[in-house]
Amino acid sequence: MSAPLHLNTNLLVTNTASCKGIQFRHQRPGLNTTFKMSQRVVLITGCSTGIGYALAILLAKDPNKSFKVYATMRNLEKRVQLEETAGECLETTLFIEELDVCSDNSVAELVDKLIATEGRIDILGKTVRRD
Repeated sequence: MSAPLHLNTNLLVTNTASCKGIQFRHQRPGLNTTFKMSQRVVLITGCSTGIGYALAILLAKDPNKSFKVYATMRNLEKRVQLEETAGECLETTLFIEELDVCSDNSVAELVDKLIATEGRIDILGKTVRRD
């Protein structure tokens, strides 16, 4: 079993021996729930180009619809290519959100929004570097 990953947003993600065993606990006062996954909630940074873009498309177009992908970028004006490539996945398995990873407020707001909407974040794909 790998060590838990602790994020500054009061999230704890643990990975057990099998993919089906991935668990998520949201650690906030009054909440300590472990969820079993059906469709994994994925947050990916840096999705306007490069690895983030490719990963978002790959997961969103999974034929089994195993992933609900939140593709993020700092500048939403660059979303057109991602929207065109996503096609029918857009707003079904792919959602585009604004995120500036250099802003703690931006990160906290998006994480809070996803927790309120989805109840969890199962996978974090960090494809940009915070300088």
